[in-house]
Amino acid sequence: MKINILGAEYTATVKKYNEDEAFERRSIGGYCDSWTKQIVVCDMSTYKGWEHEPPETIRAAQKEILRHEIVHAFLDQSGIADSALSPDIAWAKNEEMVDWIAIQGPKIYKAWQKAGGGMKLFCKHLDKPLEFVQNITADETNMAEGKRSVWRCKDCGKIILRSTPFEQGKVSDGYHTFDELYHHRAILFSVICNAHPDLAWKSKRHHEGGGPMYNGMFIVGIETPEGQAAYHYDIDPYWDLFRVKELEYAPKWDGHTPEQAIKRIHSLSGIGGGTT
Repeated sequence: MKINILGAEYTATVKKYNEDEAFERRSIGGYCDSWTKQIVVCDMSTYKGWEHEPPETIRAAQKEILRHEIVHAFLDQSGIADSALSPDIAWAKNEEMVDWIAIQGPKIYKAWQKAGGGMKLFCKHLDKPLEFVQNITADETNMAEGKRSVWRCKDCGKIILRSTPFEQGKVSDGYHTFDELYHHRAILFSVICNAHPDLAWKSKRHHEGGGPMYNGMFIVGIETPEGQAAYHYDIDPYWDLFRVKELEYAPKWDGHTPEQAIKRIHSLSGIGGGTT
C-alpha cells in the first residue's frame, strides 16, 4: 500500500513474524524506516504469544500499529524527529507521545468534526466540483494577488481563489465540454438546414427593431411545420457551413424556447429534403 506522507511516498506492508527479524530483535510489532520510506506492520496473528488472540483483537492491534508508524513518518518527514539536539531521546521520537497521537487521533478527529456543526472542518475541496462565483477582472486582480476567479466549496462553504479565469466552454461532464457540444450542435443543425434550403435562412442582423447582433455572431433558422427554430453561432467558423439563403434581416423571433425549438426541428422528420 502506498501512503503519501507530506509529499513523500511511503510503502506500507504487513509481514509475518518470521519474515522480518526486526520484530524479534527489537521486540516490536512494527516500524517506520524514514531512509527507505518503508512502514512495516507485523501480522499479529503470527506474533509470538499472540497465536490465540481473537481476530477482532488482531485487527484492532494492527490498525493501531499502522497509525503509530504513520505518525512517526509524519514527524520524520517534518524534519523534527531528531529535534532537541539529542536524537536518542528527542521529543519527536518519544514513543509515549507518538502512541498517544495514534490512539487518540481518531477521537480528536471526531471531536473536530462534531465541533464544526454543519460545516466540515476538514474538506478536500479540490477532490470535488466547486461552485463558480465570479471571475476577477481589472484592478481586482491586484487585490486578489493575481488570482483570476472565485469558487466556493459546496460542502464547507470555503471560498477558494484560482489563478485562471472560469471558461464556461471548458466545463465537461466527463465526456464532452460545452465547446464540443456547441460545435456538435452547429454541425448537426447545418446538416438539417442544408437538407432543407428552401425552408432555412441566415442573417448577420436581427429583425428590424430587434436590437444589434451579438458581436462576431449571426443567426440561422428554419421554418418547420410547427414554427420557427433558430440559433446563434459564431461567424468564424460557422457562417459558410450553412449553405442557405442570406437575408438582410432575420425574421422576427416568435418567442420560442429551446425546448420548443428542438421539438419543432424534430417535426421536420415528417417531410422530405428540400431542393439544392
